[in-house]
Amino acid sequence: METKIFYFTGTGNCLAIARKLSTALPSASIASIAQTSESPVQSEVMGIVSPIYMYDMPPIVIDFIRKIQQTDYLFFIYAGGGEPGGGLRKVKKLCRKQGLPLQALFNIAMPSNYTPFGYPEESEQQSLFMAADDKVEVIAEMVAERKQHFDTNPTGLFRTMVHPGILYALGHSQIPRMDRGFSSDASCNSCGICTRICPVNNIALHEGKPHWQGHCEQCFACVNWCPQTAIQYRNATTQTKRYHHPDIARNDILKSSR
Repeated sequence: METKIFYFTGTGNCLAIARKLSTALPSASIASIAQTSESPVQSEVMGIVSPIYMYDMPPIVIDFIRKIQQTDYLFFIYAGGGEPGGGLRKVKKLCRKQGLPLQALFNIAMPSNYTPFGYPEESEQQSLFMAADDKVEVIAEMVAERKQHFDTNPTGLFRTMVHPGILYALGHSQIPRMDRGFSSDASCNSCGICTRICPVNNIALHEGKPHWQGHCEQCFACVNWCPQTAIQYRNATTQTKRYHHPDIARNDILKSSR
């Protein structure tokens, strides 16, 4: 039984989960959504591992789901530092609209890579990694047996639909243009890693400095992987330590980008 696991990642959380899951499942392979050019996408068993942005999927993941044409069993995993909120409902709604047989939906809490909110403490990271490993084992068993399962949202109606659900819904449509908040400081040495690590080719160097092109995914790969910590977001990251999953190297992310 062929299983394809597609992932989108900026700092490695989703890639780490996809890797662990692929080793726990027979005949499983992983592929970067950013590098997947095939359309339509099809596989007997298919999984998607995605971050959650503003209680929703990143735009690139939404576009990818619209390309799926044939699968007998589809499962979806949110891996993020925030609560899933209405994101669980939105996955179901999109798959139903596309006529896709979504059979399982999971949420795995991971350290946040949203640098403006601060750096996740090491003790918190280790606790989340251990819990994530345990949950991946459970997910692998369910997927291998093609079980139906849907994680429930623990936050309730108010947190899901009203606040900050409505505000996030309005903000989500602006994600591609939120790159207006990025800039580089005087420590930038024009190495160009940011241009290569961006999963959607949204950064170009002009006169040796990065410029963002207005089709951002807000994955924060550019901020968190800059060797000089020269890329900032507004005034919120100058004093913040950068995060990436400890099992994932910069080259892994470079290989996952377009």
